[in-house]
Amino acid sequence: LEPLAGQLTDRIYLLAAGPLNGIPFDALRVRGDFLARDHQVIFLRTLAALENSALELELAASDGVFLAGDPQTSQDLFSYGVSTSAEIGTVRDRFIGPGLHIVQGVALQKHEFEDERFAGAAVIHLALAGTLDLDFPDRSRLLLAPSAADLPSTSPYLAPADVRGFDLSAQLAVLSGTLVVGEGRSPADGRLAFVADFLEAGVAAALVSLWPAGEAVNAEFATDLYRRLQARQDIEVAFLEAKRARAFSDTPTNLRAWAGFQLFIR
Repeated sequence: LEPLAGQLTDRIYLLAAGPLNGIPFDALRVRGDFLARDHQVIFLRTLAALENSALELELAASDGVFLAGDPQTSQDLFSYGVSTSAEIGTVRDRFIGPGLHIVQGVALQKHEFEDERFAGAAVIHLALAGTLDLDFPDRSRLLLAPSAADLPSTSPYLAPADVRGFDLSAQLAVLSGTLVVGEGRSPADGRLAFVADFLEAGVAAALVSLWPAGEAVNAEFATDLYRRLQARQDIEVAFLEAKRARAFSDTPTNLRAWAGFQLFIR
């Protein structure tokens, strides 16, 4: 980006298409340093998003938070303990209150997304492994628990077509375990599966991972993001500060600790 360095503003809005959807632009170098040091990169779903005001989110204990993750393939009938992933645990601890709804383990079935607590949540956090397929967007998947015995026909994954049927109220949807695959069949196609679908379903901003960072990294990033968001109430600022805290800490960090997380707005 060196030839453009003098023309770049502090905030860069990017309308990516094709394989560019899978590139973390703020990890590119300008004058030897990451673009993220002095610039904030925000992906747009459409140019109309430029007319939106700041993405503010005031989080009270009573606000709805839908938290899902850690799907399990089987259940030990003789175990009464409930195991919780690090990411589920850290997000839960940030939002303890009457508005928090958690779905995990073998209970993470497709019908859980028909719950009004999902549709009305202010924050949707899906700690689910999944793919964002650039070649075939509708083949993208978010992995759920296998179908229950009493619902054998239920699909064990959430697809973009399912999201398109939702009417959502969330200001922020987080997909922390996704991976971008493929190169895109058309360099002019700007649609990124799940991101476009959540935004079109009513979500104001979607935060996704372009590659899996691992449960420990996800948990740490989510903790810092929500801590900053609860203090500042500005999604874009909280996200930028959380990324910079990792990109420019005293101890150099792996790109996976920050660069793969990208923000898209409606």
